[in-house]
Amino acid sequence: MGDTDRVHARFPWSVALSDPNPDIATLSADQVRGLRLPWTSRYSPETLRAHLLANPGMSMWVPRTGEYLVTEPWRRRADIAHIAEAHARRGKQALVEATLDRARENGYRMVLLSDDVWNASPKLYAGLGLQHIERIVFFQKDLRASGQQEVGAQLPAIEVSRAGWRDLDLLLSLDHDSFPWLWWNSRPEFEEYFGMNGVSIFIARSNSEPVGYASFTLYRGWAHLDRLAVVVAQQGRRLGAAQLAHSLRMMRELGAASVGLSTQQSNTQSHSLYKRFGFKQTREQMNFYGVNLIRDAEV
Repeated sequence: MGDTDRVHARFPWSVALSDPNPDIATLSADQVRGLRLPWTSRYSPETLRAHLLANPGMSMWVPRTGEYLVTEPWRRRADIAHIAEAHARRGKQALVEATLDRARENGYRMVLLSDDVWNASPKLYAGLGLQHIERIVFFQKDLRASGQQEVGAQLPAIEVSRAGWRDLDLLLSLDHDSFPWLWWNSRPEFEEYFGMNGVSIFIARSNSEPVGYASFTLYRGWAHLDRLAVVVAQQGRRLGAAQLAHSLRMMRELGAASVGLSTQQSNTQSHSLYKRFGFKQTREQMNFYGVNLIRDAEV
């Protein structure tokens, strides 16, 4: 037992001492009252109950101490699990190991987590085989600035139509043919996305053939470019630039004064495109870490 644990144990309100080899159980909505959510938690008791009801059987806890680890499908996918929050002391490694085992049993190919979880215990996660997967970087653009660079006459002609529910299968096909496996959207993700306020999705066609799609969300005074997709066979023809020009024009018409977006640091081709259109990279970034649960799985 460390000195910190001994001190904590003397307080009358203390929970049981953390154990590196605890008994672990599945965390359900009925057990939230047994947790002591820290003030830094992304959840309230009500939102955590709702989360556990929506994602049963994925999260784990130590009933004796109230330590817990919350897991969810990443982007509502059935092949990638995401550790959303971990609150534990000496029992954390056992909780993570149990979570990896549960994800493997349930057929997940990968487990991911981001900076806020990783930074609390980087050595622990690295020791369990998790490693850096990707860094996400952010760009923004003032839509009110003069001297806009998106000159339509220099871009290929595309036919653009607003997507509806009837286009869901087509959007899934375009999405999976445009992005690496890790960044695919799932059908449930698209279904929720369609129901969000302020979302616009446009399918692009060249000579009547679907070649990609662009989507953005309009907020109060600004917009976020959510996706800019061009199928692999059509990349290199500036179709992404044509879609971007159309999206920026639509954002202005809808009253957006600025636009932001995120993309992988490794996707330098997209960086060049956005910079040509006047976007500036910000200092913000986000990192993802993960482990393949299936040997030689392609990501």
